[in-house]
Amino acid sequence: MANELYSQFPHIETERILIRRMEEGDLDALRRITGNDLVYRWSPHFLYHQSDKQLLSAIANLGGQDFEKKRWIIAAVCRPEAPQQMLGTAEIFNYDRQVNMVEIGYRMDPAHWGEHIATDAVAALCGYLFDDIGIDRIQAFVMPENAASERVLLKNGFQKEGLIRRGNVWTGHGIVDLELLALLRDDAL
Repeated sequence: MANELYSQFPHIETERILIRRMEEGDLDALRRITGNDLVYRWSPHFLYHQSDKQLLSAIANLGGQDFEKKRWIIAAVCRPEAPQQMLGTAEIFNYDRQVNMVEIGYRMDPAHWGEHIATDAVAALCGYLFDDIGIDRIQAFVMPENAASERVLLKNGFQKEGLIRRGNVWTGHGIVDLELLALLRDDAL
């Protein structure tokens, strides 16, 4: 039987990636990500340019009360051989129990772009969500201009389902067009 999504904070380890709860020691890495305009060029401005105090509070809340309230899961992405070096974030949110569906997202430190970390992190997330949790549908939204993020999803078997024109408000961007990509458990088998 599958586990409940919020029964325990995920600790996902594959040969190439480690996804774990963020810790206070991740502050510098989180600051590099959330303070970088390139990262937020095509992302909602969640945690964007926050103070150290706000980021430390976010680290505590993301692994604590936000998880306990079943709001979302935002975890550190690392390589297994360097578990204390956070390279990005992996995000699970908008869980719909009735449809058995979640959304995912990710943000990577630009210093590590091109190293396939996002691709590996999405593969690890999908394996965990399908195999351990029993999710049926995983979806992600990307701005049409964000070709790199779309490639990450397509490499992981996601299919484009369409363009949603002026259909969402993303903090820092206003009303945006979004591409919807999704992967069904049946497609991943």
